[in-house]
Amino acid sequence: MKTFLCLTGSAIALTGSTFASDTVTLKETDETLTLSRGEIPVLVYHKADVLPPSGVDPVFTRSGFVYPLHAPSG
Repeated sequence: MKTFLCLTGSAIALTGSTFASDTVTLKETDETLTLSRGEIPVLVYHKADVLPPSGVDPVFTRSGFVYPLHAPSG
C-alpha cells in the first residue's frame, strides 16, 4: 500500500498547474491500476505477473512496475 500511495503522490505532482480543473481518476483491474488526469493517462501500475514473450525463459516474468509513465502533456 505504501508503494501505491507514493506512486499516486508522484503522479499527482506530475499533473502540473492545471490539476484543479481536471479530474484525477484511478481505474483498477485484476492486472493493473491506471491513473488518469481527465482523459489523459498518467501512469499504469502492473500489479499482476506479466509473462515474457514466447521463447523467453519464464524467469523473466515480472510484476510491480510502472509502464508507461506519461509526461504531463500526455
